[in-house]
Amino acid sequence: MVFSVIDINEETRAAGEVLLPHFLQAASLYDPDVTGGALLLGIKGVTVISHGSSSARAIVSSIAVAAECAQRNVVDHMQEAVTDAS
Repeated sequence: MVFSVIDINEETRAAGEVLLPHFLQAASLYDPDVTGGALLLGIKGVTVISHGSSSARAIVSSIAVAAECAQRNVVDHMQEAVTDAS
């Protein structure tokens, strides 16, 4: 769909050449194999939930996300944010 819109005329093709790499990079942030899963709230620790049919790459990404969240004390930051919002 994006490609059909980009290829309408000379102007959109030129804009597409500039913008498409950035759109593709942004889209990769939502790729389930890259993100791996979602954080589960309400747990006193880092828990990342992945889909049952996740690929091996997605599982590896989930582990990396969990490790980074633990290193960055995400649970503490989330608790503070919830407390401040209450």
